[in-house]
Amino acid sequence: MLPQKSDEPPFREVYDPKLFVGRDSEIEGIEQWATSAVGPKRLKNVKAPPGYGKTWFLNKIREILDASHGDLFIILAEAEQLTSADSLARWLKSVVEDARKRCSAIREFDPGADSVQTIRALAEDLCTKCSPVRRLILIVDGLDRLSQAQILDVEKHVLEQFWRTECVRILIAMREDAYLQSHVLRPDQQVFYLASLTIAEGTQQLQRRSQHIPNALPLSDLPDLSPYEWTVAGINSFLSLRAAQNRNIAGHPLLTADDLRECRRGVIGRKLTDDLDAVLVTACGLGDTWTLDALAEA
Repeated sequence: MLPQKSDEPPFREVYDPKLFVGRDSEIEGIEQWATSAVGPKRLKNVKAPPGYGKTWFLNKIREILDASHGDLFIILAEAEQLTSADSLARWLKSVVEDARKRCSAIREFDPGADSVQTIRALAEDLCTKCSPVRRLILIVDGLDRLSQAQILDVEKHVLEQFWRTECVRILIAMREDAYLQSHVLRPDQQVFYLASLTIAEGTQQLQRRSQHIPNALPLSDLPDLSPYEWTVAGINSFLSLRAAQNRNIAGHPLLTADDLRECRRGVIGRKLTDDLDAVLVTACGLGDTWTLDALAEA
């Protein structure tokens, strides 16, 4: 169930491997990049509009690499964990302790050392002292949710420090209009764009949701929002959960203007995708131009 309107942070559904579909070619490409002995670029920058499933894609990559490649050490970081001295220290302590469970040659976490020293020691130990040597794959989600000043700080004090060790590879997800600022990282990055799901994949995801989530709305009961074809992962999740919630309220329509507005605010942010723009125009009978006030009255 989704909460009623509030000042809570934007909607982000927790990754559930049972609901993940598609992305086969992208996953194969990332797996080859992560495991190949040599490669032209050590940094992959995954780009897509809000709601396209970047976070779930990163979680799926981590799941596959962790399960199938014992010579890798995978670190997944939320960008917000890297933005202050305290949160960065807590994150590094957890990462080092996890690494030491897999390789006793990793130096213990030193609370008196600064983050630069800790990162360099961890990367060096993983890449030279463990048997077998472990390649470190750093996965960072949500860098574009930070301010420009915070991004610069994370790039300089975290990403560039990991980058100094040759066996480290970095995977980052960002909005399509965001970019790295570091002159150290940018020359060695490869950008690829995550497409929306196909209609078949979007349908499959909703079918899995109806099978695995209690009280989820069956696919056959979802409202027809032509021309929107349920192909944008995060928007699919939000609208199907909201429709399931509304179904239990007597006389309440499955989706309302408020629901679409909340989807815009919570999932997409300030920018509407072309797909959802078409939904609003078609579902609410508005013209080519409209305002939120007009939408609320439709």
